[in-house]
Amino acid sequence: MEALEVAGRLRSERVCDRLRRTAAAAAREFGDVPAVARLQERVAVELSGAAIGREN
Repeated sequence: MEALEVAGRLRSERVCDRLRRTAAAAAREFGDVPAVARLQERVAVELSGAAIGREN
């Protein structure tokens, strides 16, 4: 969860994309685990526009 906070501050498209891919893979593999489902939702909400306007 800390990675989401850091990614939001960095505003790096590369970091945000990696977190999105990792959360999606976890959801595919462990989608029935409530914490994984919450993580997927949080990633979708918090990183929806986090990297717009700046790419590292």
